[in-house]
Amino acid sequence: MTGHISFCFLLFLTGCYDCILPRTISSFSVGHEDNPYCRICANHTMCQFPHDTDGTRCVNLQHTNLNEKDIETILDWHNVYRNTVANGDEERGNPGPQRPAKFMMELIWDDELAHIARRWVVQCNLLEKDQCRDVGK
Repeated sequence: MTGHISFCFLLFLTGCYDCILPRTISSFSVGHEDNPYCRICANHTMCQFPHDTDGTRCVNLQHTNLNEKDIETILDWHNVYRNTVANGDEERGNPGPQRPAKFMMELIWDDELAHIARRWVVQCNLLEKDQCRDVGK
């Protein structure tokens, strides 16, 4: 991603399952042969789940859209923690403390990755890890 890290995947890792929803990206649902994500890897989240529907394991899933303020708050919070790590002020870890980072970029939001993360999350496979979420950037 050209030196930036997308935040949506970090939300997924931290367990914020109900907040990873796209803001402006439109639904993407095409056949397997026309799906550009399938050319990246056959087990891509968008290739495995080409339709914007909830998975069969989902029960009472509530969808929430993030607005600009929500995203700004999330990024600000995460970048404060990022600065702690980058400055070498993180005491935890094995072995800790963590050394300062030389080239840790600030986190930015990426709507395409947020859309892919949402597609994975709405499958409700919370104990499984997605195998491919690349976007070719």
